[in-house]
Amino acid sequence: MKNKRILLWVVVATVLLAIIVTTICICASSKRGERSKQTQQIKREKVVVVTRVFGEGQIKAANEGDAEAQLFLGRHYCEEKDYVAAAQWYRKAAEQGNLEAPEELGNIYYEGRGVKRDWNEALKWYFAAAELYDNEQLTSDYNRTHVMPHDFKHRQKDIHNRIGEIYACGGFGVERDKVEADKWYFKVVEYLHKSSSSSDKMELAEMYFDGRGVDKNALTGVKLCRKAANMGSRAAAIRLSYCYCDGEGVPASIFMAAIWWLKSGEWKYYPLTVIILWFLLFAIGCIKKLFK
Repeated sequence: MKNKRILLWVVVATVLLAIIVTTICICASSKRGERSKQTQQIKREKVVVVTRVFGEGQIKAANEGDAEAQLFLGRHYCEEKDYVAAAQWYRKAAEQGNLEAPEELGNIYYEGRGVKRDWNEALKWYFAAAELYDNEQLTSDYNRTHVMPHDFKHRQKDIHNRIGEIYACGGFGVERDKVEADKWYFKVVEYLHKSSSSSDKMELAEMYFDGRGVDKNALTGVKLCRKAANMGSRAAAIRLSYCYCDGEGVPASIFMAAIWWLKSGEWKYYPLTVIILWFLLFAIGCIKKLFK
């Protein structure tokens, strides 16, 4: 009888402790969220101040036809959320052959920021950007004269992917066209097959899962996911976990799903769940002993 009372008190204490830990974790998480928001706001304010001060010095050069200054002003106005002015400066820079402006202008028309959403106009500028990024002379000259070089082939891949999405979805002035979408998606697949980075392997896996630019093949998707996960990709490990849960490309297995979820390290971001689960399992074990 005495042992049963002790176990009962252990169970009660465990439940109370779980509640206390849960409350502490929620409060701590809330405070971290508030601090994070304050930090982000300070960073945004700093960016706006810097771009405003520096932007004023660029206006004269931009008005005199300096394409780099025009591109900078376009980005400055984007920071200020004045997308009408941003689009005007991006257009001026793009019409002078600036390397980056067509993509920026295409993004504005794709998302409909400050202008009427028009995917036909977005395609026009995306095509121009893709062609410029394919010019190795232009891109190498840019990287040689700028402090921060860009991987223009990777950016070209992103544009090809965006063009494929536009044709796959259709709308905003563009007819849906699966054949055209697959043509552009295939260019993305070609690039990703040549890449050795884990993020690109993961992206290629998703192309196979969805059947974009290639025949739908979950088995190949799983193989690519496993390669990316073994290279340290958390996203790939989580995707593998889902595959084992749903039986997509592999036999369904809760055990393997749990293994890959643990490998992903995702559980570190849910300490509250792990703590509560441990307390509950401990309480269940005590209750079983209590009623033996």
